[in-house]
Amino acid sequence: MVYNTQRYFFLVFSSLLLVISCGTEPDNGEYEINPNIIKLIDCCDRNDEKYVSGDFYLGVKSAEDLIITGPISKFSFDDDYNLVAKQELWRNLIEKFDDPFGTGFYFTISDSNQSLLFVKSEFGDVSIGSLYEYDLATEELFQIQDSSLVSSTVYWHGDDSKLVYYSYGNNEGLDAGYYLHYKTTGTDSLLVPHLSPFGPSEMLNGFDLSPDNSTLLIPYVRASQAEFLPPQVIEYDLTTGQSDTLDVEFDLSFNRVGLWLRYSPDGTQILYSNFPTGSFTETTNDDSEMGIIDRQTGERRVLDANTNPTGSQQSVQLAPTWSPDGNHIIYGSAPVFFPSGAKGSYSLYVLRNVDDPVNYK
Repeated sequence: MVYNTQRYFFLVFSSLLLVISCGTEPDNGEYEINPNIIKLIDCCDRNDEKYVSGDFYLGVKSAEDLIITGPISKFSFDDDYNLVAKQELWRNLIEKFDDPFGTGFYFTISDSNQSLLFVKSEFGDVSIGSLYEYDLATEELFQIQDSSLVSSTVYWHGDDSKLVYYSYGNNEGLDAGYYLHYKTTGTDSLLVPHLSPFGPSEMLNGFDLSPDNSTLLIPYVRASQAEFLPPQVIEYDLTTGQSDTLDVEFDLSFNRVGLWLRYSPDGTQILYSNFPTGSFTETTNDDSEMGIIDRQTGERRVLDANTNPTGSQQSVQLAPTWSPDGNHIIYGSAPVFFPSGAKGSYSLYVLRNVDDPVNYK
């Protein structure tokens, strides 16, 4: 594993158009969407009963409700995935800041379902900013890290008083890497230094922590300003300090460089999204790949998660997360129209019954 403590930003220069198709196209040119895909929130169609205005990149299921970005809100659904209640948490959050700014597009929820961690990004195309915690019961807001260079974070499982975050580092002595933060003392401990060659241009550092808190799951985005390489999956053992690059190979793509990773609730599988540059902007020249990796065998199975039914057009899938029972996957998806590369807004979907063969390509 290559560690790099240089602090710099890379600009992404790529415009290669890739001709792609997947799924089944019937004679009428309409893509047959996987029947296990259900739309939870519709970003754009005001005539849709599930319409809620927003851009929904990420959703995390708690024991009872679904917390989503777009901006951050809390939703409840019935057994048929009909929306029955919502609470716009972002309104409370904005009132607590001096500037009328939203809350970015990255957040996570504690195992106790009592609080949220989120990155207040100053940019719409990259998650990079200060780290905050929001108590769902008391509506109190706490600043955890004000370096303005935090990308993502997760709670320590079973202990809400600790969390791990990733920072790109700064010029004031904060090295780039993954940190363990103790809320009771306000102290930070560097677990492992790391900066991918793409730096913040990876858009979002989608790392995770294993259910037993023993292993960091690191998305190693190897693309750089001069060279495009597919990302790698690295597991870093926090006990031994050893890293292991999993024997998983992603398809080479000049645009699909970002990588988001999530352990399954039992830790035996890894959910991923390999997404392209421009995923958080208006255009992108590729779609994404969403799938599941078996930790024991290294087998990578690609999920049929495309939500764009028009001809051979595709969609970008971002930030997939598991349901608490590990049976379903919640993800944000936006249509991509080729050859223009125009990308629509993100709606939120659930892919039901993960083990159903129809879900796999």
